[in-house]
Amino acid sequence: MASKLLKKLTTRPVWVWERNRPYPVRREWRNLPSLACHEERDVTLAVLTTPRALPEAVWSVWSWMRFVAQTCAARIVIDGDCDFGESAAVQSVLPGVQIDPAGTLTRSLKALYPGLREFADTHPLGTKLVLTLALQAESDLLYSDSDVLVFNNPQILATRITGRVPSYNQEEHSTSYDPAMIAAGERTGMRPADRVNSGLFFLPRQSIPLERAEVLIREWRPGGHSWFSEQAAMALLLNEIGGDPLPANTYVVSNARQFWWQKDVDYDAIHTRHFTGPTRHLLYSKGLRYLRQTIAGSSGTNPKPAGIMKN
Repeated sequence: MASKLLKKLTTRPVWVWERNRPYPVRREWRNLPSLACHEERDVTLAVLTTPRALPEAVWSVWSWMRFVAQTCAARIVIDGDCDFGESAAVQSVLPGVQIDPAGTLTRSLKALYPGLREFADTHPLGTKLVLTLALQAESDLLYSDSDVLVFNNPQILATRITGRVPSYNQEEHSTSYDPAMIAAGERTGMRPADRVNSGLFFLPRQSIPLERAEVLIREWRPGGHSWFSEQAAMALLLNEIGGDPLPANTYVVSNARQFWWQKDVDYDAIHTRHFTGPTRHLLYSKGLRYLRQTIAGSSGTNPKPAGIMKN
């Protein structure tokens, strides 16, 4: 009884404190060992971020490149104004990484597809959808949100990339979709893939027809504000191209340890984790600290690569 009362009285205050307190580890990306990135690769790792979340993006790219630097080019895309002073600092940690404003990469596609242009310009996550469509038109695309970290060799994903199999993260239990976007898909003969989490996915080059995406977005009739319109659109488009979910037990999207008294995931046993909103504080208190301890406990920073082969 006392334990239940303690949980009830402390859960929300501790959660709010954990979410809002400063985490100095966030800024320690400047001390990361240098990892060289190569511009000419068949697969592009792209991490989308805002100027404010650039530190998270550097940590995310660095965690990926420990395993895929030999086979993936790396690109940080900033949805907002680029600070060229910060860009120079990032280049010292990730020499060769490309840093681009999202507007530059989406300009041509938006000029050709007015529905996608309007979606990008009006929806909070519209740029993300249009950016991924533009990048997958150029090369095989491994997309990661800036709050995704890689802890161990993502071999299953590497095998999917070698076989050019569209793949995606899954939500833990249920879908998070915009009903209006799902309805737009139904009107155009589309059904969503199951429990897509669009924080991590792989798209082979030109696998999603841009015209099909334009038809879907122009059919969309928003019934109100939804943060999940982009995710629903990706679920519909991924299902169209035979998207295959990644194993949810090792490519993790979970609310485990959202609250202080819950058990966290075992970072030694998983490949990636997407630290979504309810668990964002764990990105700093658990994820980044785990990576920092990994660095401190090893003499090298380049573990065995994930084995993505050129096509």
